[in-house]
Amino acid sequence: MGKFTGILFTSDFDHTISDHTGEIPPSNMEAIEYFVREGGRFCLNTGRSIPAARKQALRIPCNAPCLLYTGAACYDYREENLLFFHPLEEEACNLLPHLRRPGVGIEIQGLEAHYCSAPIPSREPMLQKAGMEAVITDDPPLPWMKIILCGLGGSVLEGRDKVDPRELAYFHEIESQVRLLCGDKYYVTRSMSRILEIGNPHCTKATGAKELSALLGCHTLVCAGDAPNDTPMLTVGDYNFCPTDAHPEILALPGIIPTVPTGEGAIAVAVSYLEKHLPKLA
Repeated sequence: MGKFTGILFTSDFDHTISDHTGEIPPSNMEAIEYFVREGGRFCLNTGRSIPAARKQALRIPCNAPCLLYTGAACYDYREENLLFFHPLEEEACNLLPHLRRPGVGIEIQGLEAHYCSAPIPSREPMLQKAGMEAVITDDPPLPWMKIILCGLGGSVLEGRDKVDPRELAYFHEIESQVRLLCGDKYYVTRSMSRILEIGNPHCTKATGAKELSALLGCHTLVCAGDAPNDTPMLTVGDYNFCPTDAHPEILALPGIIPTVPTGEGAIAVAVSYLEKHLPKLA
């Protein structure tokens, strides 16, 4: 039995485990390996889909099934096993005509692929890194796990400081409109500056983390993230961490533990913090 036995550490990938270029600082990899070696359970908790998160999940020494689609599904990549999933209701198809906006692409995420009616240039860098491409179709097959709206220009992986303020303001306006349209029938959140997600109203990164923690029989939940869609899980963990250059909304959360800037080993600092503080609270 190691010092982290009984702990589930669930972390966002983009700009939390990885830096702003998608690379993983060596200190984060070493810290995750150490955490797992000492009995902890580690997994991704990401807005990405099953196919889009595959490369990341297999790069990292995850020893717990990963949480995907912003908490709506749990998939074990090593066993190729879907533990649970909570798709959108079929009536979500009726949303599409009301979501179309100039300069905005719409992507449907299913269990096996991403679908869109026309190519979305800003999504291509992320899909290429994931080793996949979107299926072009006007009739995406069910079930739908998530609908995303994203800016068409540049790359949606760019940091907040590289996005035109006018486009940010435009997406704030779109977010307000979509929230009014969806009400409490859907979960609406921002995962990046120019990505708006619409998912199952009963699923967040928090519900996924709690469901997985219960399945694994863990007594302590640790969470790490940097973006608004991480907010729910960063309010339910026993320990909640974020990089010091996280979104201001995250840095303002009560009880959040800032670490270091993305790219300097945020997860490594979190594991070190746990090692120092867990014995005192045991």
